[in-house]
Amino acid sequence: MDVVDVTQLEQILDVEDHIYDLYTLRAPPEHQHLGYINRTHETLEISLKNGHDLTIKQSLTSLSSGKETSSTGFICWQASVHFVDWVLSHDRCPVHELFSQKPSLRVLELGSGIGAICASALAPLCKHYVATDQKHILKLLKHNFVENVASTCLASSTVELPEGPKKKQTGRVDVIEYDWEYPENGDFNLSAVGASAPDLIIACDTVYNEYLIPFFVGTVRRLLTEGAGAFIALQLRESDIMEAFVNEVLDQGLRLYCVPEALLSPELVLGFVVYYIAV
Repeated sequence: MDVVDVTQLEQILDVEDHIYDLYTLRAPPEHQHLGYINRTHETLEISLKNGHDLTIKQSLTSLSSGKETSSTGFICWQASVHFVDWVLSHDRCPVHELFSQKPSLRVLELGSGIGAICASALAPLCKHYVATDQKHILKLLKHNFVENVASTCLASSTVELPEGPKKKQTGRVDVIEYDWEYPENGDFNLSAVGASAPDLIIACDTVYNEYLIPFFVGTVRRLLTEGAGAFIALQLRESDIMEAFVNEVLDQGLRLYCVPEALLSPELVLGFVVYYIAV
């Protein structure tokens, strides 16, 4: 059984029709830029709908230096904020109740970025939350997580968590390197922190480079097990990139669903799409 009820979702079988409808009916509003929250300030203040306030340190110097093979993770993107708000504050989200219940979910996030937005908000609600990205992202990712996680009920073997009143441990959180081009190394890192097969994979704004699409989809396929699923929240930019992603998912033999507008928050209806992938 799937971790979510896929009968609520729209299965994608005709790629051309799906892409046409997506960019015709849900095109981004004119004022929507590339999707970053703010690329002029090193520090961001973000308020989530559930009342959780985040203070996030970005690295504008690293973003513009060009030294790293991938620098987009050094700033924060809107999709992560909208996704977290949808999961935690929108009762029609297919996994809203799962995160509202006693922590039992094992969640793996791909391409977390330095902001640790999803990790800070969702990790305290999980049995084990693993945030992943490339090696050069991890230092700031860990820093921002520690600065913003409100729970002192978590254990970790990779993050020095803030001290506080001793409370009963409810879950674990880990931050590890997982490069989609070298998944065997990522698998080793998952084993090192005792991460078993995730119930849910999440990723926000990870599809923007056509070269990386097969590696990203291959990683999702590698990590998915029967009954598990992956939510991928993406901003609508170039239609060719989105079409390449959809085709790659189907070519790798995975089931692909689109979350319909009726189940989305208002922020995710225009300019964004949320996919659900299952084996």
